[in-house]
Amino acid sequence: MGSFNKQGFISSLPICSGDAATLIFLKPNKYCDSKQGGVVYSTDWYEPVFLPVFGEYDDYGRIENIKRTDSVKFIEDYFGLDIKSIIDEVDDNGVGRHGGTITCTKNEELYEKLTFALEHTSVYEKMASRKRLYYTEGYVVEYFLNKFGFFKIEDNSDTRYKNTWIHTDLPGYEYHSDGQWGHLVDSNGKKVDYIYHVDDMERELLKLNPNFKSNLTDEDRNICSVDLSIECTKLAIQKNEDEKTDDIKLERMRMLWGIEKYQGVPNITEYSSRLLLDGRSYSHDSSGQPTELLKTVNGKEIGDMIRFNWSISDLSSKYQPSNYGSQDESIMLHYEMLKCYREVIKNKLIDRLDYMDQDEVDEYEEIFAEIKADDRADVIDLVLG
Repeated sequence: MGSFNKQGFISSLPICSGDAATLIFLKPNKYCDSKQGGVVYSTDWYEPVFLPVFGEYDDYGRIENIKRTDSVKFIEDYFGLDIKSIIDEVDDNGVGRHGGTITCTKNEELYEKLTFALEHTSVYEKMASRKRLYYTEGYVVEYFLNKFGFFKIEDNSDTRYKNTWIHTDLPGYEYHSDGQWGHLVDSNGKKVDYIYHVDDMERELLKLNPNFKSNLTDEDRNICSVDLSIECTKLAIQKNEDEKTDDIKLERMRMLWGIEKYQGVPNITEYSSRLLLDGRSYSHDSSGQPTELLKTVNGKEIGDMIRFNWSISDLSSKYQPSNYGSQDESIMLHYEMLKCYREVIKNKLIDRLDYMDQDEVDEYEEIFAEIKADDRADVIDLVLG
């Protein structure tokens, strides 16, 4: 078979020789044969296995010039093979080149099920850059109470919100917490309303005391929820290992319920229950934790893959092996379709303005103003003309 293009499994754009490409290993979902009526989740056909591998498309269905990331080393150790051999054989098995001979030395059961998808690295990076800020979406947990300068005192008598926190700059006020959710109360026990997230708390503290000094940094205000979760899961794993005991009952409970949350922040499994990042399945309520992965792979690689997965779900896309593309594929047709998509998206944004609250209206009006001000389609037409 001669040279050929592949298609990005999300973008459907042609991947040509030398293009920076991202490879994601997949395995068939065990329920995929019963999905004749359609799929719901992005992983209903195929499930992603491991973190991505980055390289350049070699014009024959694979990637070359592979970057030596932590994730690549993890995959090599997992199967006992170098990454090029893994990619070559998985591709050969997928197209039936040599009868599917399995040569790996470890975890053969998973190895023989593998296939892979390709996408433009620029598309992967864009999708992986979408953050959900903990500052505006997460609870006021111990991690941030410490940042604000609160300190914990003895438990109160509340049946749920037993943890009591006070602050020297806020006499007469206490913060009562159940470890995750909580509320600020005054000396009469009256709850201060509308404190749900960290940004709400910071605004309220400054309102109560204009001289209040917040210890939050710009990094704290811009940290992605998943990045905070990765760091806190590492701390929880370390705490679990430091507290190893000969108490069989306690260890059995830990095996059953998993590693406890660190300071109220969700474990990483709550963001990755449908991703086999370390080669095996686990869910937010299982005892499984990607412990070795967190010890050997840097947090950015893990966080980027989870953010990429968020984007796939938000786009209602699906994990699937990459299709083959013609080398005669019309880039001009892709361009014409891009203009069509752009017009559809613009109209959808206009339609949504009618039933949004004011904050959303302000956000979308700004986006719509940007779209209207961007005459990019006309400019490209002019350039191409």
